Amino acid sequence: MSKKANDFWMNVRGKMYVQDNAKWKVVDIPLGLSDEMTWECFAYSIQATNETQLVGLDKTNSGSGHCVICYRVNEGALYIADPNYPGNTERRIVYANGKLEPYNSGANADAIAQGKGTAYDSIEYYAKTTVVPWDKMAALWTEFKNKTIGNDEFPVYTLQYYNDKGKLVPLTDGIKTPFDAISLVAVPQGQEQLGLMVFKDGVRLQVDGKGNYDLQPGNNKLGIYIGGIIDGSPKYIDFQYVNVIYEAETTTTTTKTTDNGYPVITSFTGPTDLSQLQDPLATVQFSIKITGGKPPYNETWYANMQQIFQGTKLETVNVPVNRLRYNGDSWTIYLMVEDADGKPAEWIDSVNITHPEFVYGITRAGQVVIEPAIPYRAFGAK
Repeated sequence: MSKKANDFWMNVRGKMYVQDNAKWKVVDIPLGLSDEMTWECFAYSIQATNETQLVGLDKTNSGSGHCVICYRVNEGALYIADPNYPGNTERRIVYANGKLEPYNSGANADAIAQGKGTAYDSIEYYAKTTVVPWDKMAALWTEFKNKTIGNDEFPVYTLQYYNDKGKLVPLTDGIKTPFDAISLVAVPQGQEQLGLMVFKDGVRLQVDGKGNYDLQPGNNKLGIYIGGIIDGSPKYIDFQYVNVIYEAETTTTTTKTTDNGYPVITSFTGPTDLSQLQDPLATVQFSIKITGGKPPYNETWYANMQQIFQGTKLETVNVPVNRLRYNGDSWTIYLMVEDADGKPAEWIDSVNITHPEFVYGITRAGQVVIEPAIPYRAFGAK
């Protein structure tokens, strides 16, 4: 609201702001709008327009203020929609004996939760054309449709992610990735400190120690909350949905990867029959192919933080299903490989982090997941 409009309506209700010893306070002035006239303004406006009305709230001589919406006038009460009490239909301002009683709320929900609520004793009526310049509504509506409204009030930022070369690039809706996790960053245009929270299907995703959020095979509709430290306090910045498509590899290849003297896994195969895995007494087979480095290779197969097999010439193993890791959604086995000189087979993820573990998993939906997708970027490769 413009200062002129604010001053006008303050004066109409018989108040004005003055500065006293470097502090602002509200004082009375003659010919103001009484509580009775304020009540009648709300009642008449709702009756005449069938629209909600804005209510300004002040605490006398405190500089504390708040705004709410009046959506009904009935039996001595203004019915209030208060953002500090979302969905509460019992909030109201009582009018009795020609007076509007103080309304209890606060600067925000956090302040109320901390016991810093306020009894606002000054109830103000605002006509809608004093809140927003009416001649600018068409331009504001265009901004709304273009999704640019409010850009001048909130910090400008871009959502970015680390691609398969470990480089930060803009995050666009519908991107495709071969990785089962994604690292996201809110990059401000200015000096603001921004952070984010990521949700999927209404559940907040946990970020791992490498800054990654897990993805499921197929489309992942991510809800991203962006917040920041503005003027020393945490503030809401934005919320948007972005679709990220994880294209999991379901087949293996033996495409040659430059190894520079390190062993490289060129194939990783395992069970694809879901019925086998649902039988805890069954045994399933896993196989790998290795090239590069110096044979013989030493393989360690493990799950649930326990070794299943460890030694040389273990490129093919038969594993009891009950030895696999099962998390309620998928069965998984892990593998580490070294050559005769102790050089490990390792791979580099999208943010240039090196991993010695290889993973084969199959979900309850029958989706095979191999990490990394083969062929992969090997440690030491050009």
